[in-house]
Amino acid sequence: MLQAPEAPLITENGMPHSPTQRLTLALGLVLVLTTIGGLMAYSALGDTGSTKLWLGVTLGLAWVAGIAAVLTSGGAGGASLAKAAEAAEALARFDLTQPIGSGGSGEMGRLMSALQDTQSALQKIITDVRSAADSISTASSEIATGNFDLSQRTEQTASNLQNAASSMSELTGTVKQTADAAMTANQLASSAATVARRGGDAVSQVVSTMEEISQSSRKINDIIGTIDGIAFQTNILALNAAVEAARAGEQGRGFAVVAAEVRSLAQRSAGAAKEIKTLISASVERVDSGTQRCRRPAAR
Repeated sequence: MLQAPEAPLITENGMPHSPTQRLTLALGLVLVLTTIGGLMAYSALGDTGSTKLWLGVTLGLAWVAGIAAVLTSGGAGGASLAKAAEAAEALARFDLTQPIGSGGSGEMGRLMSALQDTQSALQKIITDVRSAADSISTASSEIATGNFDLSQRTEQTASNLQNAASSMSELTGTVKQTADAAMTANQLASSAATVARRGGDAVSQVVSTMEEISQSSRKINDIIGTIDGIAFQTNILALNAAVEAARAGEQGRGFAVVAAEVRSLAQRSAGAAKEIKTLISASVERVDSGTQRCRRPAAR
């Protein structure tokens, strides 16, 4: 805020100024300071329009007219001039707390009224400047708060991006592990397929071998049947020989003993042949069953 020095009350010769001189100096300072202060205040408020500029010029002209009227008027008393000078000096110091009384009628009254209007105008300017300063302070606080919120949101966003990057890194590692596991599984599947092919070949060989065993068993069974037939014929021949030995009497007794032994041997051979035939038949059935079981997986 502009601050003017107090108007000097003592001349260079050490004599006090007259009320008229004091008033003239104070009004001149008020004129200059009011005009400059008003323009600076309105500029600070962001309003430098022609209306307020014209208002400042008008007030300045009014002050000049008032000063001229007072200086050319001979009707004003010393007390009234001193009172006006004190009011003008207070305004020149920007002391707006001092009340300004009325100067009655006439030019002095107009001057005092102009001083009152000037005091009111200066008070309004100061009030407007303070209000603008408060508004600027409030706006600055809101901007600071907004900047703080923006900073926090920016930090949160950065943190989220960092977490996302970490998650992507973990996901990349997981995908790589999955790819490695899939490759390993493919290798195992290939190995299993190779083993399965080998197993299929082995099963085919087993089936072929069991078919050969089955054919051999059938041949053995046929041979056993032949042996059984021979034993049956031998038994018949031994029986006939025993009959003939009985007819021969004492001469055929030895032959009868041999015939009995041959018959016993034939019966035993027939029994053994039957047992072997039974075992061979069971073996053939089992080989056939095993062959069928081996053929089923091979067919699939």
